[in-house]
Amino acid sequence: VILIGLTFFLLRSELIDISYPIFMVTVIFLAGLYFRFLKENALAISNLQKQAVLKKERELAGEVQKRLFPEMKKFEKFIYAKNVPARDVSGDYYDIIEINENEFYFTLADVSGKGVRSGMLMAKASSVFRTLANLSLPLEKIVFTVNNEIVEAKFKGMFVTAVFGRMNILSGEIEIINAGHESIMLVDKNKNFEFIKSDLPPIGIIKYPTEKMIKKRSLNIKDKIFMVYTDGVTEGYLKNGKELGVEGIKEIVSGVDEKNPINIIQAVVNTLNFDQAKLRDDITCLCIKIYNKG
Repeated sequence: VILIGLTFFLLRSELIDISYPIFMVTVIFLAGLYFRFLKENALAISNLQKQAVLKKERELAGEVQKRLFPEMKKFEKFIYAKNVPARDVSGDYYDIIEINENEFYFTLADVSGKGVRSGMLMAKASSVFRTLANLSLPLEKIVFTVNNEIVEAKFKGMFVTAVFGRMNILSGEIEIINAGHESIMLVDKNKNFEFIKSDLPPIGIIKYPTEKMIKKRSLNIKDKIFMVYTDGVTEGYLKNGKELGVEGIKEIVSGVDEKNPINIIQAVVNTLNFDQAKLRDDITCLCIKIYNKG
């Protein structure tokens, strides 16, 4: 702008009168562009700063969330679970609560949606479950209370699919409640597969007036593989671009030589987690195997 103005000033005597209006219009136009550039640059810097703060908050939330997962080392001989988040904060959750040396509660859950809101709902559900499990309440009572607490929390349009269980590693007896979740997979030593479907709607959809509405199943899983996973596993992409699906999980389990919980879970996760950027959803799975020592 300064250079153009100086040029017009030096050559003013040689220019016809019409040059002055042109000069003024040019100066005003260029000045407008300059100030617009300054404003947009300031907005861009402000947006970058906000995004950096939000990213830091998401990363912090993700770190806090990881601490909610139990330490698996003490359980891994008979149960193992793993979560690989697709974003900074996962909407999936698992937990294991020790009642005594032989009895344990466990759960695996998938919150609808992704991001911070899903993480908040997951934290709410997990805290209620952990509190009630530590009181060693009946499984139906726990699920009844968790469901109604989530309904009362009013996370609009959000819900939780979950499997809740209580097991005895000495007898092999297990109680399970499937609330709108993927079917539970059972595999015997002859590689026969059985699937236990959900008996209830997802957690947080409707308020239960009584515990009698909660349907529980009881079975013995000695020398069987008991496996629960989220839809991020069945709908996860393989390297060829296809979804893993239930058949893919069956192939992985069948192909594991030493079928213990750690090896099975690692085989599933390694199949799907070949590129973090391509994860379409959180990968979360839990496996139990109680050996018949008798």
